Amino acid sequence: MTEGILRLPGTVLSPGLVTSLERRIAMRASASFVATRVAASLLTPRLTKFIPYVGWAITIGSAIYAGYEAYNSTEIDWNKLENGIYDGADLAVFRMGFTQARDRFLLTAAGIAAAQARSKYILIPSEVMPNIAQVDSIGIEMFGYSLTWDPAGAKTRRTQARQGRGTAGPIIIPGRPWLRGSWEEYPFAVTYAPKPGAYVGRVPLRENWIQGGFITAAAIVQLFRTGDNVLCYVL
Repeated sequence: MTEGILRLPGTVLSPGLVTSLERRIAMRASASFVATRVAASLLTPRLTKFIPYVGWAITIGSAIYAGYEAYNSTEIDWNKLENGIYDGADLAVFRMGFTQARDRFLLTAAGIAAAQARSKYILIPSEVMPNIAQVDSIGIEMFGYSLTWDPAGAKTRRTQARQGRGTAGPIIIPGRPWLRGSWEEYPFAVTYAPKPGAYVGRVPLRENWIQGGFITAAAIVQLFRTGDNVLCYVL
């Protein structure tokens, strides 16, 4: 097993937490719609964790996201997702999410070792961002799971990683509503690895926003400072 890719069985986050997270994205959606999305999210890891190529994860994930994306202009705050905006209520949910993920992580051998070493870490729960998890897993295999925290250089690294790629555009699956796409790079733009470069893949925009929230929560809870060594784990 590659260090940083844990592939934990079952789910990491509670249904209540996932419901709260969905409400931060589609705050005007009906209760039944959010309940359907939560159920789909909690099934996602079983479908995607052992799929080696992100393209397949997008294809499978599209069935889960299809109904969600159909609400694209009326229920979802796309400006928030596209610009990585997080208000206080968003961050409160992400901090709870990080705490739940950390509780599960600390029960693993990797978590116990991290606690003993007093390591700081970023956790990627795959049930709410399966395509991100696939891209980051490939990135970890290429660049390792040990990163350096450096948010000041994020804009430069993001530009370099996405050079020549243009916009991510929609992710189109025949016969299904399109998904708004985004570029995901590993190492994350706010970090860098000992080896230069980055792995880049297309993912649904909503997952990129969720990932940004989990990274921000990890930084707040653990008091990340520039130059800190930060480990990344896909759960």
